[in-house]
Amino acid sequence: MKYPMTLGGDFNILRYSSEKNTKFINNKYIEVFNLIINSYELREVVMQGGKFTWSNRMNPTLEKLDRVLISKD
Repeated sequence: MKYPMTLGGDFNILRYSSEKNTKFINNKYIEVFNLIINSYELREVVMQGGKFTWSNRMNPTLEKLDRVLISKD
């Protein structure tokens, strides 16, 4: 039996190269993060407003680290 699930917060990890405005370095943790999301059949709630949720403020590196994930149930 599956239960509805909602997860949200600062996951401090990217999912895709498009979630960063500078050089993107792929690593195994991104693959594991996406594997977990896919294995639980979670869907990401589409953000309204800006594309990124974090900035270092110097030479702006912009990233999407905050997200809300929900089950289809």
